[in-house]
Amino acid sequence: MVALKIEQVGDFMNKFLLRSTFDGFDFVRGDVTGFAVFTIDGRLQKDFYSSDEQEEIGDRVYVPWTEMKPRVCALIRGKNTPLSMHFVMRLSDRHTQALLQQENLQQLSRKTCSSCRISSKGCI
Repeated sequence: MVALKIEQVGDFMNKFLLRSTFDGFDFVRGDVTGFAVFTIDGRLQKDFYSSDEQEEIGDRVYVPWTEMKPRVCALIRGKNTPLSMHFVMRLSDRHTQALLQQENLQQLSRKTCSSCRISSKGCI
């Protein structure tokens, strides 16, 4: 896991919310604190979807950032800047596999991290 403190907030937020820079990530969870605290769980609720949509979703665990981004933008938008925001993202399975292949690290794709119990299928 990598935690980042953003120095150039304006530039980062532009890339995070308005551009495609983070579109290869899944949204795991987040908090937006303004007049209230909004906590968002990014785990897909497959029962919400039709059987055709569930088939398309497959074994994905989290909502892609591309689908969550407009909803997060709606929470943030307004005349007052949020007091704080905290987001947990993960590289999507497709992008993770591509990165591992690119770096010739395919043998790592099936291992599970013992400290955070993360596998190639997501949190377990």
